[in-house]
Amino acid sequence: MGVSLTVGLMIAAGLAGSLVAAQSVTAAVSPVRDTFIFGEPIELTLTLRNTSRTKVNFTSSPPHMCAFADSGLAISSTPGTGGEPPRVPRSPWDFELRDPVASLVFPGGMSRGGGSLGPGQASSTAMFLQDFVGDLQPGVYWITYSVDCPTLAGRPLGISPTVNGSGEFMLVVSPGIGGQLTQAFARWLDRRVKTDRYCTAMTATYALLLADSPVAVPYLIQMDKAVACGGVYNQVVMAMEKFKGNRDATNFVLRKLRTGDQTEVVPALYVLGKWRYDLPRSEVTRLLNSSDMWTRLAGIRYIYQLPRRTYLPLLRSQTSDPNGTIAEAARRVIAAVNQEQ
Repeated sequence: MGVSLTVGLMIAAGLAGSLVAAQSVTAAVSPVRDTFIFGEPIELTLTLRNTSRTKVNFTSSPPHMCAFADSGLAISSTPGTGGEPPRVPRSPWDFELRDPVASLVFPGGMSRGGGSLGPGQASSTAMFLQDFVGDLQPGVYWITYSVDCPTLAGRPLGISPTVNGSGEFMLVVSPGIGGQLTQAFARWLDRRVKTDRYCTAMTATYALLLADSPVAVPYLIQMDKAVACGGVYNQVVMAMEKFKGNRDATNFVLRKLRTGDQTEVVPALYVLGKWRYDLPRSEVTRLLNSSDMWTRLAGIRYIYQLPRRTYLPLLRSQTSDPNGTIAEAARRVIAAVNQEQ
């Protein structure tokens, strides 16, 4: 059951000399069906409709309505939440507090997105409930949502117009029987492999990447074999962070570490570091001597992430490396470790 909401929007009209005009945008968030299986990605639809006569520009974009790294869409559940939302990193260089290597690569935050709607236009985008409330335990829930995001026009005029509102809908999470969860993941994989539509492919890919259940691991591996799951770095490798101790996930990540492909090696090192997985000393030495700078940086960061400082002596020679970025990363890690002792 979806509840639509109407929000007020104040922006500047696009023509030179125009005054700030009041415009109306309707928004609706609804589940694609009323009942889901525990552990299954819960797909929602966010629909925005511009009912005014003027184009509306946003500093944010669906589905999360993120602007300047802040989300403008909030969702909660009653009763309670399912726990922490599963993390789906966009990059193995996602900034982390006190991370001496990632902060060297990307020293600042990044703004996100933008979008617009012409007069009378509507836009629907798929998103997933787990991104906000984690996996809900079996039961009946009221899901409450609110929208609060800025618009692009108007900012030069010193005002802060927003799209905002609230609504709710009911959702049932069932425990599932037999192989229902397996079948659900199989359908997502089939949807991903067989489509030639970009939006459908991205939705199916993200659904599997978001999954927190180890039941999804074989389907993630199959997806990696069947289609490109990249961008700059292999997202299937990144998703394995959630499955520490799973034999299939571990073997998959270790295979990727040895491909020599930067887009797979770097995220594999990221995941192994998160797992605190001890690689053989010879393997760490090989990675630090790679001809690829990003592999070497990821190796330095991996050494920093291990709680036992077994491989820290390997960084001594890296501090005088001809590559200034490598040398600086090694010095930063050594300094950070010394401060922590």
